[in-house]
Amino acid sequence: MRVFPAMRASDWGVIVALLGALLTILGCGQADPAEMPTIHAARERVSGPTAAVASLHAGEKLSLDTGGQVHPVLLDAPNETVVWEQADQDLPTAREAHALAFDSARGKVVLFGGRGTDLKDRNDTWEWDGNAWKELHPTSSPPPRSYHSLAYDGARGKVVLFGGSGNGNRLDDTWEWDGTDWTPRSPASKPSARERHSLAYDGARETTVLFGGYASVGHLNDTWEWDGTAWTLRTPPSIPPARSEHALVYDGARGKVVLFGGLGSFGVHHGDTWEWDGTDWVERNPASAPPARQGHSLTYDTARERVVLFGGTAAGSNALDDTWEWDGSDWVERRPTAVPSARQGHALTYDGTRGRVVLVGGIASARLLDDTWEYHAFGNACSTDDECNTGHCVDGVCCDRACDGQCEACDIEGSVGTCSLVTSGQPHGTRDACTGSGTCQGACDGSSATACAYPGNDVSCGEDFCEGGKEIHNPVCDGAGACVASNEVDCGLYACGTTECLTMCTSDDDCAGGASCVSGSCELADSDAGTDGGDEIDGGSDTEGGDEVDAGDDAGANPSPVDGGDADTGAPSDPATEAPAEASDEACSCRTVGGKEQSGHAPWLGVGLAVAVLWRRGRRAEDGARG
Repeated sequence: MRVFPAMRASDWGVIVALLGALLTILGCGQADPAEMPTIHAARERVSGPTAAVASLHAGEKLSLDTGGQVHPVLLDAPNETVVWEQADQDLPTAREAHALAFDSARGKVVLFGGRGTDLKDRNDTWEWDGNAWKELHPTSSPPPRSYHSLAYDGARGKVVLFGGSGNGNRLDDTWEWDGTDWTPRSPASKPSARERHSLAYDGARETTVLFGGYASVGHLNDTWEWDGTAWTLRTPPSIPPARSEHALVYDGARGKVVLFGGLGSFGVHHGDTWEWDGTDWVERNPASAPPARQGHSLTYDTARERVVLFGGTAAGSNALDDTWEWDGSDWVERRPTAVPSARQGHALTYDGTRGRVVLVGGIASARLLDDTWEYHAFGNACSTDDECNTGHCVDGVCCDRACDGQCEACDIEGSVGTCSLVTSGQPHGTRDACTGSGTCQGACDGSSATACAYPGNDVSCGEDFCEGGKEIHNPVCDGAGACVASNEVDCGLYACGTTECLTMCTSDDDCAGGASCVSGSCELADSDAGTDGGDEIDGGSDTEGGDEVDAGDDAGANPSPVDGGDADTGAPSDPATEAPAEASDEACSCRTVGGKEQSGHAPWLGVGLAVAVLWRRGRRAEDGARG
């Protein structure tokens, strides 16, 4: 038995209606192209100048995404500023010819020995944490001494000490400090007893390098290496001239031990620069160099990858107070505003935890010193905090503090690296922009570091206008970025004109929602119109008592609204004059590709009626076949 007989021409209209309803339903799942996000073929945004440049390939142009901010990250390194700052606490006892090393495992600067104001050599151990000096009292300690040297063995976590002069005797002993106690080491072979030599730890080869010094035979130029177990004498093809009171330091970026200056035989002061690569010494010939000197000190600024030199004594002159930096190619003198007093016999080391060069003590004009100074730079280009002595990479430069207020910045011309108030314009870098627009938009004005300033209600923000069914008169700023009305007039049943409410209409478009234009006036629609009860679906049964929906039959019954007839008269509707029904405000709706709202109920009603018509025709066809 067939439920649906062969299709007649009249049935195709029903099928078309059914398909149209289905397509309407499916259309609800489609996105409005106007609301679809634009897909940009842009590179992933990178942070910092190095990353931004490194992301380019050959033939590409650099396009920096500023993320909507007025001030992007700087690509050009601004001029940096270097400063010496005296610490609040001095070393309790003044001294010279002591030694420093930074214990990176424990984050402390270690000081040992030196000669005090009583002209006696000392064997005390101190630690500096950036705030205060603390004397330690280990169970064992090396004998008192001065003119010795220290270096920190990073692979083994030990501070290494060698030699010096103690109570008039030159020493050849090796000791190691583990943060708790000193331990003497007894290697089979070792350098000869000496003083005024220098040590540096070669991080690439994990050995402590010793060069030169002064012994009973005079100035020395031998090179030794300590691996934690034994001292080994090295015999390189090239050797710097013999000297004492020179300085060594390891340049981690270039993997070389750097030697500068010292006092040579016959009172010659050296101003030469040498590098040790683990195999040979190579003399460098930079375009600029510090004056020849002795009694100076070197350390390596890990964050900035520079060797730092301070002080000493030049030939025939008093002590020096100059600061120099070596970048692997040349020496550059730095001239900070404030500097430690001129001195020699002091000690330098680099505090890697705090990003500071630390200077302690020394002697100037026969006066022993007990002061502590720290040296650091800011304003240099950076992409991470680790690249800054200050620990603060802000606005693409090393900043003197965190500087995270909305209206403060570290890239302001004339004070790069110093956190300063932004006196005009929008916040810098990645800080949130001031809200608002036009006349009422906020801006930084130098009055606050933490917030934007906004025009208040004494500032007019535009002409009168009409919008959203209201006349807006004398608009002013609200002090938070918005332009608001100081006086409003409701348009009632009329729509807005350009600057004021309309007072008459020529079409419904001139009226507010829910109102219609009648004889030039906007009036509310009659809620009783068109409700004569004639548009319901005929729910009567057929002659067989069936309970299906009556959609009109072949016997000529009055056609229902589904068949296109009028529910009151049975006459066909005139599509040219019949106004489309308005969808209920409370009906479920969806957005189609065209962007217009469609009723969520109408498509399903159409589907139901179409299925009912087909089913009824099938039943009647079966009844005819049985008859």
